[in-house]
Amino acid sequence: MRFGASINPLRKDAIPELERCIAAGAVLLKWLPIVQGFNPADERCIPFYEALAHHKLPLLSHTGGEKSLIRLNDEYADPILLEPALKRGLTVIAAHCGTRSAPFEPDYYQGFLKLLHKYENLYGDTAALNLPARMSVYGELLKTPSPAAGSFTEAIGRSSPSRRPSG
Repeated sequence: MRFGASINPLRKDAIPELERCIAAGAVLLKWLPIVQGFNPADERCIPFYEALAHHKLPLLSHTGGEKSLIRLNDEYADPILLEPALKRGLTVIAAHCGTRSAPFEPDYYQGFLKLLHKYENLYGDTAALNLPARMSVYGELLKTPSPAAGSFTEAIGRSSPSRRPSG
């Protein structure tokens, strides 16, 4: 069976657990740093990022606001914290593009855009952008140029979530 795994990169056995999950059929890794309580920019995550990149396993990371689960640290919702993974060539999908989930929450959308313009290996997952607190970014996002695709809309239309189009 092909599946997405979730492994806290700060576990003592994170890399062996990643290897086990890959052998069992994992095709993606998903995490929610604000719920799992780790900073994606923590240097202790670097060996895990390198292992993901080595196996070409994409990372789907929750970014932005969250209301459905208990949050341990809302500051870990900032997509800028994923830059160490992006610098290592890892394909990263930023769930919700760093948008807020409720009015008056921090909005990390501009940080997502900054990274989107800088890294061809970054994607934005638009799930939940139809919610009232998130939907204001849709118009801008669909017109936003990305390094390899011309516009976000073209990237959505021409690619799968794990690969950026080549031209």
